[in-house]
Amino acid sequence: MYQRVVLIIVTVWLPTILALAPIEQEPLVLKRDSHDDARYLLQKVSEPISYKLFFDITNTDFHSYTGTVEILMRYTGEENHFYLHSDGLVIDESSVTVTGPDGINVPVVDILYMDQFEQIYFGFADRLQTGATYKVQMSFLNNIGTELKGLYRSSYTVGNTTRYLATTHFESTYARSVFPCYDEPSYKAQFDIRIRHRSQYTALSNMPVKETVQQSDYTETTFDTTPLMSTYLVAFVVSDFKSLSQDSRFRVYAVESKVPHTEYALDFLGKSLRSLETFFGRQYQLPKVDLIAIPDFAMGAMENWGLITFREMYLINEEGVTTARTKQNIADLITHELTHMWFGNEVTPEWWTYLWLSEGFARYFEYYITDQDCRYNNRPMSYYATEPSILNNLFDYVVYAKSASVIRMIQNVIGFDTFKIALNDYLRSRSYLTTKPQYLYASIEKFRTVDLPASVEAYL
Repeated sequence: MYQRVVLIIVTVWLPTILALAPIEQEPLVLKRDSHDDARYLLQKVSEPISYKLFFDITNTDFHSYTGTVEILMRYTGEENHFYLHSDGLVIDESSVTVTGPDGINVPVVDILYMDQFEQIYFGFADRLQTGATYKVQMSFLNNIGTELKGLYRSSYTVGNTTRYLATTHFESTYARSVFPCYDEPSYKAQFDIRIRHRSQYTALSNMPVKETVQQSDYTETTFDTTPLMSTYLVAFVVSDFKSLSQDSRFRVYAVESKVPHTEYALDFLGKSLRSLETFFGRQYQLPKVDLIAIPDFAMGAMENWGLITFREMYLINEEGVTTARTKQNIADLITHELTHMWFGNEVTPEWWTYLWLSEGFARYFEYYITDQDCRYNNRPMSYYATEPSILNNLFDYVVYAKSASVIRMIQNVIGFDTFKIALNDYLRSRSYLTTKPQYLYASIEKFRTVDLPASVEAYL
């Protein structure tokens, strides 16, 4: 969706440009701290270290799946319980096991489903050991819907035949509908993912394939271990798509008939990534980056680390058919999502309050300059909420264009060279950690040479 608007900040006016997806929503206008209910947050008594995930997606036409999860977690509380997120999952309670640091099973006394808050409570007879690591295992199952969130079924047609695929979209609170997890951005962990699927399909995920084992009509695909990352960045796709590749590092996947039309996206992918690596003074963090064109996709694109999902139209450039504006949109959106590999994926806002630290920089580097209308009674860039229905509506123009314009204003005030050095320092200092605005301000102040009546933070 395109919007043409103007942003006025203090007395600074910036030229108007067309804004591009990810598909933006109308601004969320709410009173500060409304929908602030701590019960939607996991109690901070444990934290994940790593996940081992297995998904069986062999169901005909992708109507359902089964799975298992093994979470290595550190207990940080002084209680006899912990919580995980789960939304709509059917848990096999007989499969739930918790193993203590000594390798001995710790009996689970209570399993309580807190459906309103999308959590499961696990209670024990005795207090758990503070600082110790525990292994939590369970089996689960769920349907694969068509609502463009969580793990969902998409389709396309070839002649009179409908073909199906399974794909994911987890931002911001949909990973919990696919597997039990710590589904908040501050909980980073490593993920080992294994998928069982029918052999006519290919499985993709964040990391390169480590091993494939064919078992008659089925294949198990195992992927390399991810870096530390939040659950909303986990992604996988099972499809019969084909790909165009530049080398082992860059690939674009699409419906077979449209693969020849992804050449422009593939070429621009390499150019854009190399330019960003040069600007940030940091290499892209993963061994590969795949772009995949999904027929049914709610956003313009999603920055899943290593497997970026796109609405199909934003990767397909058909000569004589695709307009010049759409071709430009392809380049803009690829750059937007690649910027997230640093701002958002490597350095992650600790809560959705600070989403602008991710989307603002992505929009800034996508356009370099952008504008929006600063409306009366509009919410601030940093807006706190906990309720999932509110969190999933925060992706509006405020966190994209308004924040990008503020970032541009900062660059104009402190100077481009200082701005670049400050961003490099910010990325280095928060690498594989979470972030909030104060860390960005600290890097700016560290290198700022222009005199101001107050700190940069005071103006924001």
